[in-house]
Amino acid sequence: MLDKLPSELLQEIFSLLHLKEHRALRLACKCLNDSITPILLQTVSISLSSENTFHASILLLRALGSPQNNPGKFIKCLRIHSSFDPPCENYRHLWHRVVRKRHRVVCRIEKLILDALPSLISLRSIEFCFYHTSELSVSALDSIMCRISALPCLDTLTLHAYSHDYPMKHQQQFFSYFHHLRDITITGQMIDAIPHIIAKSPGLFRLRLVSTESVTNLHSVLGLFPALPPAFRCSVEQLTLEGNFTLPQPDIVPVIPHLRHLTSLRLLIHDISDAFWTALSVESIHVKELSVDIGSDALLDYLCSYSGITMMMLIVDRGVIEAGALKFWNQVLPKHANTMKRLYVHSQSPGMWCIDSGPLRCLMQCTNLEILSVVVDRQRAGIDGPRNIVTRVLGTLGIWKHMDLICFLSTCPLNEDMGNPITTRRTDPERIHDLISAFQCRQPTDSMHHIMVESDLARYILCSLPTKPDILSFLVTRSHALKFRRP
Repeated sequence: MLDKLPSELLQEIFSLLHLKEHRALRLACKCLNDSITPILLQTVSISLSSENTFHASILLLRALGSPQNNPGKFIKCLRIHSSFDPPCENYRHLWHRVVRKRHRVVCRIEKLILDALPSLISLRSIEFCFYHTSELSVSALDSIMCRISALPCLDTLTLHAYSHDYPMKHQQQFFSYFHHLRDITITGQMIDAIPHIIAKSPGLFRLRLVSTESVTNLHSVLGLFPALPPAFRCSVEQLTLEGNFTLPQPDIVPVIPHLRHLTSLRLLIHDISDAFWTALSVESIHVKELSVDIGSDALLDYLCSYSGITMMMLIVDRGVIEAGALKFWNQVLPKHANTMKRLYVHSQSPGMWCIDSGPLRCLMQCTNLEILSVVVDRQRAGIDGPRNIVTRVLGTLGIWKHMDLICFLSTCPLNEDMGNPITTRRTDPERIHDLISAFQCRQPTDSMHHIMVESDLARYILCSLPTKPDILSFLVTRSHALKFRRP
């Protein structure tokens, strides 16, 4: 029956199946094989430096370089893991070193890659995972990068864990070939080539940069745009900067013109001048999604200047003035109550930024919430009975008809003697876990059955109690420890 359906419909059906089922169906008949192959090959990986995947990667490269039955036209995303070298354990024996077998294998790999690249006519995304150049010659890597950047449909570049194996000029040369990209993600230390790529990508839509360099090596945000022509303005709409970036006041005026199209902004960087938020407000640059370390009232003033945010994540560092919490809950949040879908307010210390009765009243105005993540401090978690804030929040879940996930996170209390966070966080997480598990209700709304609740220790879902079918409670579906609070 399946082999008589149109190929487009078959591909739509197979896209919903598990990978193991794809492989089984490929053996059923030629029609199914022809329909499933494009789905299986949409994303492929090449990992030459691993013993387990070396031979499979070589076979793939040979197939891509073959003139017959070439699968290259189906590949849309290519992931290259580590380097282009064979496994480090291979060809290390004395005789191999005498006859330079490893060198000849590396040269053969270079040729296979160069022969394979022209067939990737549909490739849209290239991803370098834990990338390093290692034994590949400079001229070979230069040719590889040049051919990759020339692929007609390529618009996405992702680079992770760049290492400085060659002099800086070669790094610039390798990646400065890339042009007309719409999506750039770079993590690690590969900061030097970014301005060159941006300068040749006038249609850039998403830019994500995560610096992992030493805290002593700070990068100016303005330094991302020096290679741009005077009349050129970046069109980026989604910007993420994390790590050792800084945005001082003198850089704000020349940077703002490149941010006029922003709709999503994530700034978790070393330093942001208050004048940046004032400039965004003056220029009417109103983002719909915002993730930021909150440090001053200037950010809150910016958030009060407009409405329409759909996602907001605030990381509240220690030392942030408590009065800012009142302004956020009572003035900022009501401005965006009708549009807010995902809200994360993560405070690193107890206080008014944590969930309480006042914030709960403001949250109840956000009827379109889908995800809510808040912090419960020890004082509020320690209250017994129905007045406990966790119990009260769970009792109001029925008003959020679109809610999918609600997270209760614990604080890390300060050690007054040392001035540092106490290493153990056992009291707060266990207390929150007990409060969630003890909650019961008799008449839940339909939407409450689909809500997942999460704490530092576990994930829960509303289920009937085995001994009392008419009473529902949150039962653990998965135990875990949240390692990261930032989504």
